[in-house]
Amino acid sequence: MVLAAGCPAALYVYDSGTWKYAPVTARPHHADGRTEYQVTLQTSRARGTGRRAY
Repeated sequence: MVLAAGCPAALYVYDSGTWKYAPVTARPHHADGRTEYQVTLQTSRARGTGRRAY
């Protein structure tokens, strides 16, 4: 996949048996060298929208 200039960063996240598009809302860098990607994920209508970190 190629992103055009101005497109938001995003990940595809495997949730409940399907791959879902998840826009990245933050990307903190930790002192120990880890990088964390925080995303907003629409899991299902019943569970709603959630935030997760990868």
